[in-house]
Amino acid sequence: MKWNWQQADWPHLSDAPAKTHASGQRLLLDAGLLFGACKHLGNEAKRQLTVELISNKAL
Repeated sequence: MKWNWQQADWPHLSDAPAKTHASGQRLLLDAGLLFGACKHLGNEAKRQLTVELISNKAL
């Protein structure tokens, strides 16, 4: 995935709802699954998961 400023039409980006709708739905579903799973974790497991997610994002 490219950053906004790496797009060929930067800074004149246009909104394409048909293209972004599926990604938005997938994001909401994945976020819901993550929040649901976190409800069943203890505090230490939540901290460990948070560190792992942040580390993966940074890499």
